[in-house]
Amino acid sequence: MKAVIMAGGKGTRLRPLTCSLPKPMVPLLNKPCMSYIIELLHEHGIRDIAVTTQYMPEAITSYYDDGSSHGVNLHYFDETVPLGTAGSIKNAEAFLQERFVVISGDALTDIDLTEAVAFHEQSGSKVTIVLARVEQPLEFGVVQTGPDGRIARFIEKPDWSEVFSDTVNTGIYIIEPEVLGHIPQGQEYDFSKELFPTLMEAGVPLFGYITERYWSDIGSIEQYKQTQFDMLDGKVNVRLSGRQISPGVYAHEEAELHPAATIEGPAYIGAGASIGGGAVLGPYTIIGDSARIGGRSELGRSIVWHRAEVGDGVEMNGSLLCNHSIVGSGSRLRQQSVVGSHCRIGKKATLASEVHIWPDKEIRDEAHVHSSLIWGSTVTRRLFATWGVYGLAGIEMTPQFAARFALAYGSQYPVGSRLLLTCSDNNYCGVMQESLLAGLRTIGLDIVDGGITLPEAARAYVTEAGLDGSLHVQHSLEDARLGVRLECSDGAGLPIPKSLERKIESAYWHQDFRRVDPEQIGGRADVYVNDVYAERFTMAVDWSQHQPAASAQRAGSGTGGGLIGKVAIYAEPAVYSLAAALLGPGAERIVYAGTPGDANALSIFARTSDVCLVLDESGRGLQVLLPDGTKVEGDDMICLAMLAASHHGVKRTIALPVDAPAVAESIAEGLGFTVLRTKHDPRSILQASEAPLFHPLYSGLYAAAMLMLHMAGSGQKPEEMLAAIPQQYRRRQWIDCPWERKGAIFRQLAERDGSSRRQVEWSGGLRFHQEDGSILVLHEANAPQLQLIVESDSADKADAIIGQYQEEIAQYLI
Repeated sequence: MKAVIMAGGKGTRLRPLTCSLPKPMVPLLNKPCMSYIIELLHEHGIRDIAVTTQYMPEAITSYYDDGSSHGVNLHYFDETVPLGTAGSIKNAEAFLQERFVVISGDALTDIDLTEAVAFHEQSGSKVTIVLARVEQPLEFGVVQTGPDGRIARFIEKPDWSEVFSDTVNTGIYIIEPEVLGHIPQGQEYDFSKELFPTLMEAGVPLFGYITERYWSDIGSIEQYKQTQFDMLDGKVNVRLSGRQISPGVYAHEEAELHPAATIEGPAYIGAGASIGGGAVLGPYTIIGDSARIGGRSELGRSIVWHRAEVGDGVEMNGSLLCNHSIVGSGSRLRQQSVVGSHCRIGKKATLASEVHIWPDKEIRDEAHVHSSLIWGSTVTRRLFATWGVYGLAGIEMTPQFAARFALAYGSQYPVGSRLLLTCSDNNYCGVMQESLLAGLRTIGLDIVDGGITLPEAARAYVTEAGLDGSLHVQHSLEDARLGVRLECSDGAGLPIPKSLERKIESAYWHQDFRRVDPEQIGGRADVYVNDVYAERFTMAVDWSQHQPAASAQRAGSGTGGGLIGKVAIYAEPAVYSLAAALLGPGAERIVYAGTPGDANALSIFARTSDVCLVLDESGRGLQVLLPDGTKVEGDDMICLAMLAASHHGVKRTIALPVDAPAVAESIAEGLGFTVLRTKHDPRSILQASEAPLFHPLYSGLYAAAMLMLHMAGSGQKPEEMLAAIPQQYRRRQWIDCPWERKGAIFRQLAERDGSSRRQVEWSGGLRFHQEDGSILVLHEANAPQLQLIVESDSADKADAIIGQYQEEIAQYLI
């Protein structure tokens, strides 16, 4: 005897689970539903099986192939047009020349097929319908049988007024081959609505076999979850992989369970899964193969599919997480929430009950999602943040992401465009660069490979060589974790505009990528970019304005006749190498103070050097370490850099972000600069400046050179310069504010304009002046927060203003 597994269902009511795989492939305790059906057929001696497919057939055929790994012979019959339940069987007629069983690939049962076939033979039936008794028959075909089992009446999916029995059609049939002659060829035809009524009218004997065995039609997400809970409770006779490590707890031998994790049965943990310390898995928790559950997370009645990741301290209660999705630390997934495949839920986010997130979506940090997200790409932070696209290495930033991003980014440029591709001195960034290189070339872009350099050097080369843009891969270290940022610049060496960022994001999420013919694949050329930047730097920094200088020697290997004495540089090797070459003419001696991580050695250099410069991994950020261990950073560093640059830089127009200290603006204007206030984003600031490549706030090397020149000219050390800057008290405070409330809060602040304050400007922020100081209210671009920045002539006044606005905003949020 043969069988037909009907595997063409889309599983519409199971979405978003079935957005990326057909319903028969939905996993039950980490194994596709259809696998249990194949095992059932094999158990009852059926080896030759036809499989009818329609929706995403390749997912089925690639997984099972010819069926030999499961001990059966599978033959596939794909529907190019919908044929209905009976029409799909007719499509396999050539294979079905003997009695056969029809069974759904998207239901779970342990029916005794041998007994059902015996009933079929004894009754002399041409079609036997396997029936089951259910409490809620509305979603099934209700069937009434006579004392001998003959079908007397049936109705498909009745309402309560039409329900005459609790016995329903399971979709399992035993059919004699001659019945196929009643089904028309090549057209849509249904068993219950058309074939069975036709057979009854023709007097063909139809019987119903009532099974008392387990049967579950996985027609909804709730039934999908309940079916697996039933499996854990032993209500269905199926083989479970793994071993029982405690009562009701099944775990694969390759699962990694932390000794401090708590697991309450019944539960199931797949192969390669990792459960962190302090995690609590409550009853009816199912963890997929190679999934990761972070420490202190609590899960109950929840299902996590394979290769999904749950961060630390996450709460999942009655929720479902599909494959390759990530839930950030501290997030909460409420009852009946569902997250589709390849999603990212940000840190401390909350999904309300019954919220469904479709695949490939991203929910921003701390977001509160109260309705399902189906269309669009995200209710989330965008791909782009300040200076580009940022993520943690191996989590958000992977070679796979880089390849897909390259296709989205490169598709915005015409075929044949020339782009510079560079990276920082880090192995992971090098791997990311290789993935970007392959992706960009495959869509017809010619790549100029600048190798390892700093982002400012890459920007300089783009303008010098007349390229169309650049892409730089930059690493950073945050809390001992490696971060990676993709920095995109246009042909003018400026960060790309927001409009282009949005186009790239749209192409990325919708996978709207260009394809080119093989002969249009882009070329590659290797270049050295640092020489161009060094030449530009030498033109911008006039060391001769105080006295002739000699080139410095590295790491104490000699002394020269520089403007100041000993300069210590604390930076990564690649940054130090360029810094020592460019800053050398200004110092008698340049010494290497170590790389990030050598904090103990750094304090010694700070005490024994004229100035100790701390450069970040990109060379863009500069801090100064004073002899007493104080680190000059933030607002103080802005003021110090502007003081030095205003004294010794070429007088020109310079832009400052809206949140820069007022003192910094006063310093620059007092020394002949024209200052423009702009939005906080780097493109706006650099575009409004006459010399964007050497902006003292965005070029650490240029700011360091200006500082050294000012030290030589004034005879002051950095701590003395700071003491000469007019003192003003600034306070920064961040207030949590849901994304959806930000606009309303700004409107309410602007509308409530009392006599003691007035709105004076809007440029990416809302600024109010009052008698005892001013306050700037800003949106945080990458978090559900508002930032308050107060400036006043005393600390008490600044604190009072902050408190006033905190209280007012809190009232608006109620």
